[in-house]
Amino acid sequence: MLTISHDIEGAGSVRARKDTLNHRFLRIGTPVVTVRHADPQANLTSVGSRLRRHWVRRLEAAFIKSTIGSTASMAVLDVGCGPGFVTLGAIDPATGLLCLADVDIGATKGARADAMKLAPLARVESIICRGEQLPFNDNSFDTILMVSSLEHFEDEPAALAECSRVIRPGGRILITTDGQPSEPGLPVIRLFAPLFRPSVRTRLKKGENFLGAVLAEHGRLYAVRRRHGEQSLRIALSLAGFDVTVSQTLIKSRFSKALDELCVTASVLSFDIANPLFRFVSKLYPVVVSSEAATERPDGYVIAVAAVSIKA
Repeated sequence: MLTISHDIEGAGSVRARKDTLNHRFLRIGTPVVTVRHADPQANLTSVGSRLRRHWVRRLEAAFIKSTIGSTASMAVLDVGCGPGFVTLGAIDPATGLLCLADVDIGATKGARADAMKLAPLARVESIICRGEQLPFNDNSFDTILMVSSLEHFEDEPAALAECSRVIRPGGRILITTDGQPSEPGLPVIRLFAPLFRPSVRTRLKKGENFLGAVLAEHGRLYAVRRRHGEQSLRIALSLAGFDVTVSQTLIKSRFSKALDELCVTASVLSFDIANPLFRFVSKLYPVVVSSEAATERPDGYVIAVAAVSIKA
């Protein structure tokens, strides 16, 4: 029996030692790298993330839970797990193996501790690694989850290729990722402009589109490197050896879009207003669900897909 030991201070490699993770999953010698955010103020407990977990993450968990089916006795890999809110809200307690992978040491440790409480029947492991270099053998997992992580990878094709390599033929990958907002849901957000970070105000003074300026600053803070549309994500998955079977958008109603823009705007203000908004935002989830169900608009702020590995 083997598991993973890490050099968490910087670059290192996967090393074997006697413990709990079966050796058939490990690819010994893969580099382990910790990655810092683009801005020291941005981290996994940031304003936007703290606010969005109360409702966006719940929408994503509902999608995954309704799509993934039973994972009993299966091996599941969460790539870019972060604190694991979505995975822990959707995973089957009888999952055979749940492996949580991320570059954030603190978040991964916390996710593992929470997973062991919520899924006591599962074998839970965590590893610090980059999505572009997964330290697992070929065909190791039945299901892969990528929840709001694809947009952060430096090399998206490499990350998807790695997922294709470690998933078993016929296995499924479920992805939620930031979409491409086409129009604002809450024009009144412009009133917050004088309170934005100087970098956002500079963009606006240069004549940049309002929503584009806010999203650009949000992307800089949280290392959002790209935003997909449904078609572009379908193509990216096809090139990696996956066939999309389910595709839909989340945050598509005007109410949901407005709420999301409020959360994103809070993340680019010059001060932290998250705490006063927590109670307010968390109570709005039932309204979000109702508004989403009543909206037939195809465009949303989050793309959610399920795809099957078609490799031989």
